[in-house]
Order: sequence, then C-alpha cells, then structure tokens
Amino acid sequence: MKLKKHSLKSFLILAVSLIYLQPCFSQTSKSQKWEVGADLLSLFDKNQLPDYSLFSTRKIGEKGFSLRSRLGFDMDFYKPKLKNSNQIDEVQNYNYLVVLGIERDFANFQVGNGMSLYWAADVGFNQLLTRKHQTKFISPENYIFDYSDYRSNNYHLNGSFGIIQSITERLSLRLESSISYHLEDNIGIDYYLPIEPNQPLPPKKQLIEDAKKSNATGRYRYSNNYLSLIPFNQLLLTIKF
Repeated sequence: MKLKKHSLKSFLILAVSLIYLQPCFSQTSKSQKWEVGADLLSLFDKNQLPDYSLFSTRKIGEKGFSLRSRLGFDMDFYKPKLKNSNQIDEVQNYNYLVVLGIERDFANFQVGNGMSLYWAADVGFNQLLTRKHQTKFISPENYIFDYSDYRSNNYHLNGSFGIIQSITERLSLRLESSISYHLEDNIGIDYYLPIEPNQPLPPKKQLIEDAKKSNATGRYRYSNNYLSLIPFNQLLLTIKF
C-alpha cells in the first residue's frame, strides 16, 4: 500500500486543525448546520479523487436534508527516464473535481452506538489534463519537438449510501459507497515542430508557443458512457459546527 507523503502532510494539518478547533464552536448538536471534512482513502491511491479535496454539507430544514459539495484539485510534474534516444522533457498532470448534490441523514435510525445511515444524490464534473513535451530524434539531421495536450472530461451522476460514526459530539467518520453513470469525452492533440540540428534550443516556453502555431499533425476525440459500482469509495473525517 503506497502512501502519498504530500497528501499525508496536508491531511494531518487539516485533521489536527479540526481537532484543535473543536472547543472554538459553542453550538449545540441541534444548532450545528455545517459539516466539512477530508478523505482518508486518497492518501493511499484507493480512489480516483484528487489528492487535495474538501467535502462539505449544509443542513436545510428539519427533516434531515442537506446540501453537499466536494471541490478537489491536484497536479503532478515529472520527467520520465527513457532507455531510447528520444527524450521526454516533462509531463504535467492536472486533476479537477466539482460535485454538488443533496443528502438525507436518517439520524433517528440508529444502527449502533453513535452510528446512523444516509443516502445522497450528486452531479459532478471531473477533468484529467495531461500535457507532455518531448524532443524526438529521427535521424542525425532530423529532430522534432512534440507538444501533446490530452484531456478527459467526465460528467457523472451518483447515487450513494453511507454510514456515519460519531467519534465526539463534532467529529465523525463517514464510509460511503456509490453507483454512478458516467459520460466521458476524451480529446487529444499533438503539435510537431522541426528543430535545426546542431543549434541551441530556444527556451521551452518559446518552443511550446511555436509548436502551437504550427499545423497540428495529430488530433483525436472519442466519447464513452458507462455505469460503475464502487463500494467504500470514500472514508471521510469530518467536523460539525
């Protein structure tokens, strides 16, 4: 099980902050309307959510309904090591997530000590963006700078069922499973720019701009839709206030 060190650091800061801030909230349990938290499973690559995301709910009315949302983001830059003569200068990955929905908490239906059930319905958008620039060796007299831009836009409808376990009056753990319908749109484009041999390369920023101005030599787009059932896709530590 691989642990993400940067995600762990961010989560520990948030978790300690939540615990430390408990005494700062003077509301009784009946007057607590907000709940915010972070996901534990993202620390171990056990779901496809961004590394940095914030979950929140806001109670509406007196019948256990809440509005809920989730915002997420992460990015990763790296330079792969290749055995061939072509060189990948850098790969940039970005992940964005926006989810909005409604939730019903069956607070009066206790299934254990401090444990209750809930269901939720959400609509969301997730974008995965990969940018790669690479110097390709074709022959001693032929070099090409290749700039690639790939993005996957995922629109999804989720139905979820979960369990809330109270740790203290304000701190809780949420374990959630979901079934989702996805509509996925994938777009890719490649730009090629010839490079003069035995000449110093311009700055990467200039190369990318020049490549974008050239004719695109590769482009694709395809769509996909599918249904997914994901048990235990979220484990949240939350605080109410």
